[in-house]
Amino acid sequence: MPMPPAMVPGGPGPVGQTTPPGQPAFGPSPQVTSPVPNEGHKAAGMAFLAQAVRLLEKAIPMLGAESNQGREAVQALGKLARTLPAGSTSQGQEHNALRNMMMEQQQQNPMLALMRQKMQQGGVGQPSGQSPAPPPM
Repeated sequence: MPMPPAMVPGGPGPVGQTTPPGQPAFGPSPQVTSPVPNEGHKAAGMAFLAQAVRLLEKAIPMLGAESNQGREAVQALGKLARTLPAGSTSQGQEHNALRNMMMEQQQQNPMLALMRQKMQQGGVGQPSGQSPAPPPM
């Protein structure tokens, strides 16, 4: 009894198979090592946590530690403080994280940034070089 073509050694494989059996498949090879966490992202995240701790420390006296919001803030502060070792971030890291956040916000809202710029220059809606119209009498 003759063997089917898929069973003949060196013969063609089953329909749809592009590589001979036992050979590695075409395409990306399997990952040899596990992914390495991005230390830069971790440092930025820690800087944001440090800022959150500072903000909570400022908010608690304003809210009152006995209010519902104050109690929640105290609990959150306790949890964050345990995950953030003392001295784990520098002021430079915190400054960079805040600056990057502000830049992202400006990129997401270009019209808002433009309006703020106009307000700082002396008004919104006035063509440059023209003074505002006097009020009617």
